[in-house]
Amino acid sequence: MKKAAFTALVIVIMAALLGAAPGKFADIICDPPKGTKADINFIFVDETGNEIYSELKEGVGAWNANINIKVNSGEIEDVVPTVGRFNSSSIDGAEAVLSFSCPNGSTETIWITVSGAELEEEGLPLAVSVSEARKMLQAAGVEAADAQIESVSMSSGLGETEFVKSGENFIAEIGKAFNESTTFELNIAYSSAVRGQITIPSGNVSVLTAFSGWELFSAKEVYVVKFVDSVSVIETRYVEEGSVLGPLPEYEAEGFSGWTCSGEAVGSWTEVGSNMTIEAGFSEEADSELVYISNDDGEFVSMLESEFGPIDDYSFRARLEGRFEHGNENYYKNGWEDDGTVYIVYNCDANEGDRDKYENKYVSYRDFTALRIYAEANGQEISKVLSEDELYVDYSGGVWQIALKPRAFTQLDTSTGWAYMDGRGERLFAPEENITRGEACAIFFRCLTAESRAALTQREQFGDVDVNDWFYDAVTKLAAAGAIDGWNGMFAPDTDITRAEFTALAVRTANIQPISGTYFADAAGHWAEGEINAAARLGIIGGYPDGSFRPDARITRAEAVTILNGILGREGSVPGWAAAWDDVLPGAWYFADVALATTGEMRE
Repeated sequence: MKKAAFTALVIVIMAALLGAAPGKFADIICDPPKGTKADINFIFVDETGNEIYSELKEGVGAWNANINIKVNSGEIEDVVPTVGRFNSSSIDGAEAVLSFSCPNGSTETIWITVSGAELEEEGLPLAVSVSEARKMLQAAGVEAADAQIESVSMSSGLGETEFVKSGENFIAEIGKAFNESTTFELNIAYSSAVRGQITIPSGNVSVLTAFSGWELFSAKEVYVVKFVDSVSVIETRYVEEGSVLGPLPEYEAEGFSGWTCSGEAVGSWTEVGSNMTIEAGFSEEADSELVYISNDDGEFVSMLESEFGPIDDYSFRARLEGRFEHGNENYYKNGWEDDGTVYIVYNCDANEGDRDKYENKYVSYRDFTALRIYAEANGQEISKVLSEDELYVDYSGGVWQIALKPRAFTQLDTSTGWAYMDGRGERLFAPEENITRGEACAIFFRCLTAESRAALTQREQFGDVDVNDWFYDAVTKLAAAGAIDGWNGMFAPDTDITRAEFTALAVRTANIQPISGTYFADAAGHWAEGEINAAARLGIIGGYPDGSFRPDARITRAEAVTILNGILGREGSVPGWAAAWDDVLPGAWYFADVALATTGEMRE
């Protein structure tokens, strides 16, 4: 008989004893056929599935048979094979006769009897670790990081239970009636700065089972958050993991600029994932500062008008945004100098004549994060936020100078006689295939003038773009120029680019300003709506017959060359070679565009 023919036979006895505490049986009789070698392991479990007793019968069993047997009040109630099948089975009280079909075609029979008196109930251990007891105290509002856990007890329908200290655990024997649904109160006595005792209801405790018994854990992770200044603790909070801080403490002190943790500003939005000490920050800058925003070339006004349409120049206002949820408000005395080239930002709550109050003193240079610009367009107030990365900010002697950074130099080569796209295989262009984000960047980088490519010296690094990748220069330099974005430090270069992403890349690389309005209903509210509108207005893109644009659909190579040709101004008659690609046939809507994109020497 081949060794591989045998499998272990496991018989699980479910001891559901109609309310009686489950126990084990004094005797098990198992009479298997001769010649089989598998073992039978009888496992007695309680009503919750915990093992309370097992007994191994060696050298007995049948091939390919795992069996669950439920025992109710000492009698076999049900026999179900989980592997293999029965030819027949019969159950009579505490006895069962099981007939099996074996792999070699033979039939084997096992006789099983469970009998004898139930034995004494055995206790199960219940454990609470010192670290979990501290977490439970903390969740209940006790600062317990250094608390000494002196004793643990439990009150429940099982009576009063005392736990005994054993190493880093408190352990009790409580009997088998305890389970996950048992209602109880855990009493923990402790000493730290203040000695005390606290009662924790079962709803705040997780009960986990193990073969050795039960273990109790804190049902939720709660962290201690302290707000401090250089002298004392201003406030202590206990915050559940993943929750935000919420409203920060009101704190008034000369020069106070906001709350920080490990040098970073925090606000009501800050998510708590560990114990935190939050310190009061103080501004080192002068009490009174003036902020001058340069508009020499009308760049701030032009930026708003390119996005929202014509604005009233003198409705323009600017607000400094700080790290600590405050900024300049109400714009009292803010405005343009006479020639309209400099805008002066003052403080918020001044009255006429209070010169010392309306200079900026709420947002320091160190705490500055963004500039929010406002104006009125079409009878409505509009606004745009510019981050530090988009601005030149200089500070000297209590005076700020802010200017808009010019975009990186990207200029497309509109000359002809060179190809910017190649095929995908001999004589195949693959017009209906997609383009990855990495490929798209490489194509646009190829379409820049030599001077423009040389001028792009800054790089934005991504965790999934390696210096050895063939598209490394294109991706990192175009991203630094603001032509394309990544997500959370990643770029996804091998992901197919969408129609919206490709259009935005084209518009930004060509230095075309996004515009407001709605050209396609399904692009309304889309992050790239402004770029899609700009491309549509210039006739660079078109929609589908149903009037949609499908911004999140993957762009095809044929659609891509149509957009690129529009941006590059490539148009006119189709080159005479006509049939360079076997899969781009005359009459196809993209035939001319593919020809114009692939004519001439391929640019590296």
